[in-house]
Amino acid sequence: GFYQQTIGCFEEMLQALLLENPHPNELKHMMELIEPWMISKLNHVRERAVETAMKLLKFVAERFHLDLSREFSKLAHLTAVLIGLCNDPVPCISSFAVQGVSCLYELLLRRKGMKTSKQKKLKWSMKRSVKLQEQDCPAFLALDSSWHVAMHCGDQLFSAQLTNLLLSVLDYLRGSSPEVLKAAEEVLSAVLQNHAMKVERVRDVVGGIYVCLQLRHASYWTRKVVLRALALMIPYHLEEVMQCCLSFSIPLNRQASELWTAMASSPKMAVQILHLLLKNLQVKDRSGDSEDSTATSLAAMNVIYETFRIPGYRAALAEMHLQLFIPLLKQVLYVMQLNLPEALKTRQEIILRENPTALSFQSTSVEIVKNLFSVTGDWAVYACIEFQQGWRVLSTPQHFLQGTRLLARAMTECNSAQIPGVFGEAALILSSEEDELKKMTALALVIEFLKSPSAIKMMNRFSLKDHLEEGLAAHNPVVQDLCVKGLNSFVFQQGKVKSLRDQLPTMINSIFSGHEEDVLEGLNDIMTTLYEMDGQGIGLLCVDLALNVRSFFEDERVDVRATAISLFGQLVMRAKETDKALLKKEVVYSLLPLLLHLKDRESTVAMSCKLSLLHCGVFLGWAHLKLMFRSLAWDDLRSCLMNVWKYLMRNNHDNIHIFVSQALGFLHHPQTEIRNAAARFMGYTLNYYSSELSKNLEQEDLFYLNKVFQKMESSSDSSTVHFAKTYRVVLQKLSVKRRLAGAGEKDAQTSDSNAPEKRLRECESRAASPLYLPPDSPRPGRSTLEERGILILSTPKQVRRTLAQRGKQHSEPSERERARSAEAPPGIFPSTSAGTGGKQSPRHRGIFLSQVDEQP
Repeated sequence: GFYQQTIGCFEEMLQALLLENPHPNELKHMMELIEPWMISKLNHVRERAVETAMKLLKFVAERFHLDLSREFSKLAHLTAVLIGLCNDPVPCISSFAVQGVSCLYELLLRRKGMKTSKQKKLKWSMKRSVKLQEQDCPAFLALDSSWHVAMHCGDQLFSAQLTNLLLSVLDYLRGSSPEVLKAAEEVLSAVLQNHAMKVERVRDVVGGIYVCLQLRHASYWTRKVVLRALALMIPYHLEEVMQCCLSFSIPLNRQASELWTAMASSPKMAVQILHLLLKNLQVKDRSGDSEDSTATSLAAMNVIYETFRIPGYRAALAEMHLQLFIPLLKQVLYVMQLNLPEALKTRQEIILRENPTALSFQSTSVEIVKNLFSVTGDWAVYACIEFQQGWRVLSTPQHFLQGTRLLARAMTECNSAQIPGVFGEAALILSSEEDELKKMTALALVIEFLKSPSAIKMMNRFSLKDHLEEGLAAHNPVVQDLCVKGLNSFVFQQGKVKSLRDQLPTMINSIFSGHEEDVLEGLNDIMTTLYEMDGQGIGLLCVDLALNVRSFFEDERVDVRATAISLFGQLVMRAKETDKALLKKEVVYSLLPLLLHLKDRESTVAMSCKLSLLHCGVFLGWAHLKLMFRSLAWDDLRSCLMNVWKYLMRNNHDNIHIFVSQALGFLHHPQTEIRNAAARFMGYTLNYYSSELSKNLEQEDLFYLNKVFQKMESSSDSSTVHFAKTYRVVLQKLSVKRRLAGAGEKDAQTSDSNAPEKRLRECESRAASPLYLPPDSPRPGRSTLEERGILILSTPKQVRRTLAQRGKQHSEPSERERARSAEAPPGIFPSTSAGTGGKQSPRHRGIFLSQVDEQP
């Protein structure tokens, strides 16, 4: 009809134009004009355009011998479009597309003079064309058609032409239909699996992939296709791909993160990537402070931080932990001292303004060091640093070396398994020609590791003493000071431990001078001495020290209180196995005060309590310590208290009655927050652990507790009143349960011949901390409560004990004590501390709970 005649005339006109100007540019220009109709959403329009393009290419293949060795790159986009249309759901369109690609392929074969191959492939293409034309089913096209077409075309392309084909396919992906997307996937896979090493302009190809990822409408399938293409390029162009991806990593957004995720295609590849990232991180060492080297180092730092979140890098990070540790630690100081170029400074300001939760370069450098401990499972080391404000110290340029030593000290205290490896890396740096900053960082680590048995075994292998002695002649005073501290270690000074142990009793006496400055100085001196001794040779002094230090937990001076709690934690943490049996009782008595002081008004005291609680938990072998640390570190205060209470109760069933009795003393604490915390502790414990308490409390004990709750009901605080009324009901139920439990018991005097010995054992096992706060007796005479001392425990006040008193064995009460006992009113019951080898706790005058209410 008329339409067919018009189309025929149009095709003849195009052929005439080519005859007039037989040049590839003319063909390219014609195809560019036809392309908008070839990608139309209307099937009939797309069909006519593809048919016209196919006939024009067929005319060129049959009538011309165009050399496309150079100009083919200009037609690469056309090839990509036609390959994409090979999977078109309209059968005739896909048939025309296959024929068009076959014609282009014939031109390529002719260019290389492959006559035999040309005839063979042309025969294949014609047979396929006939077969496609005969099909009328929409699913006629084999799923691997685009794959084969692209694979065979790739065999005949020059590198530049192949690169342009890839770029055109990536460009075509930005707004493609599902059918074209599948074809593009096949093209990218076919070309890169077989010809990835021929790809040129790698940065442009990776840039095209990144642009595809940035598209808002990019589907999951599109992202998967382009990321697979990137993974196929990695084995042949790793460094080029990395350099390109680094340029997208400031800031490191979601799309850039996807690039780095795709690159870790195997554990071996992940290790190679980390090696290159470490190399780029330290590029500043060789190139100075130029803007390019600075940007490269910061980008590598950003990527290393991101790798901790990518599962594919976990094994590689664990493997390379030792090599990364010191360079990343040094990076913290580099970033803190860095004067950012204007471009990077502006970019960082924009990032932080658009996303307030984003990390600055300074914060990122510190977070990486934190993650180094997380990836190796050193949560205890992390906790020690966290609760000593170590990260803040490390991120302060003036205190960087102090922060580095704090990190190493925490590793030593927790006996980290990473010490031998990090020590070896640091020792190698000391013996090599590294920059001075790196040497100082390594030196700060080494002198702290000298207190670790695992590091001491390796010391002679690296001639460490020689390096330290050489450092004494260094021009840098910081290096000299570090070397002096290293040489003063007990490893090189054999008599140092004995000398320090002899000084310890004098230091203990000094903390009772009364003046705050002297007390603080004495506590800090003891802490330093314990650190220098590393717990060696303390022996029975550990009990005396624990007793005296605990007496400062309730000191009204904030710094004294915080320092004493920190010192107690250090003592517990550094205790040797031979001393743990002696210290266990004092550790148990310290648990509730430490828990309640988490509510202390002073944040420094609360932070000291967190670390000391953790040390006590490790000392006592608690379960779920990692979960408790997480709660202490990151939960809000209310959740933190609840969780620590749970761990305290679960791990100390036999001591719950002791904690309840201690809580009674805290009901009169000067800080309202601690009073309320003590009341809540009692209420929750009575509610959830009534069975355990019913086994240890007598009816008189419950009567006294009921009286305490009655007093709480008259409080001016409405929340306290409500709390007391609620848990008084629980207490009444507990009283009933206790009466029922004791109803069937026989008279102890007739049924149990061993009653006196049993009572003595009970008193011994439940002997309280050195001080008793006895309640008013509910009836005349000495109550069972007063005899057993269960509900009347408290923290000791600071009372100076002479060395003679500390060294004296108390197998029997002294004459003075017997006199005091005889003269004391019914509420006072002096006792010695059991289980401490005769050591007596510091005492002060007992006060009735009713009298405490009257105090100001």
